[in-house]
Amino acid sequence: MNNTVAVIGGSGLLGSEMVRVLETEGWMVVAPSHGELDILDSEKVTHFFANCSPAYVINTAAYIDVDACESDPVPAWHINALGAGNVARALWQNKRTETKLIHMSTNYVFGESKKQYGEDDLPDPVNVYGETKKVGEELVQAYCVMGNIPYSIIRTSWLYSSLRDTYVDAVAKTLLRGEVFRASSTQFGNLTSADDLARAIVAVCMQPGLPSNKYHLVNSGGDTKEGMSRYDIAVHIADCLGISLSMVENGENPAPGIAPRPKHAVLLNTKTPPLPSWKESLTRYVQAKHNRRE
Repeated sequence: MNNTVAVIGGSGLLGSEMVRVLETEGWMVVAPSHGELDILDSEKVTHFFANCSPAYVINTAAYIDVDACESDPVPAWHINALGAGNVARALWQNKRTETKLIHMSTNYVFGESKKQYGEDDLPDPVNVYGETKKVGEELVQAYCVMGNIPYSIIRTSWLYSSLRDTYVDAVAKTLLRGEVFRASSTQFGNLTSADDLARAIVAVCMQPGLPSNKYHLVNSGGDTKEGMSRYDIAVHIADCLGISLSMVENGENPAPGIAPRPKHAVLLNTKTPPLPSWKESLTRYVQAKHNRRE
């Protein structure tokens, strides 16, 4: 049995979680560095997979600085679109029909036309980052279909991890310093634990029989059909820390930035088992990492 998994972007937030979870569950992980595998160099990517035939390839590599993508789109198009296509193209060229490609994408491929998006809804991105990820999805799907390469395109949203500080940690640290945190109540999404996501990828996407398709993997729950706002998240963090909810102020507008953000990009998971509740996962995380005043 082939138990080798290649993780591209293994030093990033999700990639690091994937490597940790895979190794814990007994998989043999190959996580090439950027120097070993530059996804912008199509010849090197093709050569890499000519000499490596893993059971799964998980591509977590991405240029995720949304404002930087907007101000300088070239790196975003190279990494998020062309680089993603190069990985799928290399598997096709090497006839790796026994290798499954799991490509990571984002809720930012959606924007403003709806409040909730299912897996089969048409993308409508509102910024360069979302547009480049949308095209990356299209290239991955096209090459995989042409080459009969099994694939899963996984969209997720608002990741946090113990391996790297994110919005969740910024909220907790601000509140623990005794400062007010201002959060938007008009920007909705799905807060998702990278640990939960990595485990779901192994449990769901790395099992035989799952059809090649797009999937939404996000933590479940949300007090309304709109998902949860950044304000909801900050309030729950304050509650976990035993801090007065008055320390979280309701900011009606999203934080300013160069790139527009989708106000509603809530992902619906209709094709796979639900992930744990976002409140349960966030509570465990906050209590484990931020449960004492420093």
